[in-house]
Amino acid sequence: MKKYTAAFIKETKSKKILSEVLKRGNDDWVSCIAASNPHCPPEALSEVLKRGKDDEVSRIAAENPNCPPEALSEVLKRGNDDWVSYYAVKNLHCPPETLSEVLKRGNDDWVSCIAAENPNCPPEDLSEVLKRGKDDDVSNFAAENPNCPKKSSEMFSLLSLLKENGYTIEKVKSLIENA
Repeated sequence: MKKYTAAFIKETKSKKILSEVLKRGNDDWVSCIAASNPHCPPEALSEVLKRGKDDEVSRIAAENPNCPPEALSEVLKRGNDDWVSYYAVKNLHCPPETLSEVLKRGNDDWVSCIAAENPNCPPEDLSEVLKRGKDDDVSNFAAENPNCPKKSSEMFSLLSLLKENGYTIEKVKSLIENA
């Protein structure tokens, strides 16, 4: 196989050459540049992610806007809290239904936080996260997402404020009942 320089791979528009570099399966600088190239074909990026590795080339492939939504979904179905999953869920081409599945796991991890932050996350899933009543990072990201229904976001903010001031849900209910 022909050896290419990083500078050449960075500038090339040849889908064939970019695919060839990625088929080698190396986790090297030239492969990373090929995976980040805006002309890299979706099929080549998908093949990188099918390897199931948590390496730099896979992370960059998941981050590339050309990465197919199906490949991003497959990465996230693995249920890992790794860098490849982080960049897959952060990719704006990550399908809303995949973001929903990540949030339904109920985990308080970075992958779930980024799913809750993604602008493609469905409003009803953001509301569901907040209805759990957890005071965790995922809930904070969901409440800050512009897609979050205003009512859900305001209720979460109010409950957070009450908790900060030492009030529990039971204490608030008691105050209301005895008013």
